[in-house]
Amino acid sequence: MERKYVLVALLALLTGAGLATASPIAFTESAVGSGSLGGNSFIDSLITLTAIGDTSNVENGGEGEDLWLLPVTGVSIDVASLGTTAILTDAAEVFSCLQTLCGEPVAGITDDVFGDILDTSEVSADRLLTLIGPATGPSAYQPGVDFGTDQGLFVINSAGDSTFTATLTPEPAGMALFVLGLTSLAVIKRRR
Repeated sequence: MERKYVLVALLALLTGAGLATASPIAFTESAVGSGSLGGNSFIDSLITLTAIGDTSNVENGGEGEDLWLLPVTGVSIDVASLGTTAILTDAAEVFSCLQTLCGEPVAGITDDVFGDILDTSEVSADRLLTLIGPATGPSAYQPGVDFGTDQGLFVINSAGDSTFTATLTPEPAGMALFVLGLTSLAVIKRRR
């Protein structure tokens, strides 16, 4: 009977560890800039874009090992001076383009309709699968191009250097199974 509990505990441990490694990844792109959100202008305000993706969805962009794309949903756009957070209405991708294709390493968040929202140059983000940064470099954006959000149109007219960061975030279910497995093994060992 005890052997059965050990097997169940090990299964929970392994399943939890497996789920934790396939966890979401959070990308953050930030810069101080000027523009507008929903018709409200801002000047020299911290702009922060955040996107959540799943590392199992990273795609090769068809350029050999040079371009990697990760489809994301619900890109949030926070403008500090407005105290407003908006959600991008178009589909989006986080991308990484390595030196040989782009002339310099660059990573950022792009809208599927209009293209680059905010990018950071000099970031070697490889395949978007691991922790990245924070890495700071010259920003790239499309001055005057508006992006649709649930709060109205978002426009960047100017921006300073930007910072790109990727953080792995373990899924709660995977972590719970992992902890359950560890706890079960500890209880079994204590009973012995």
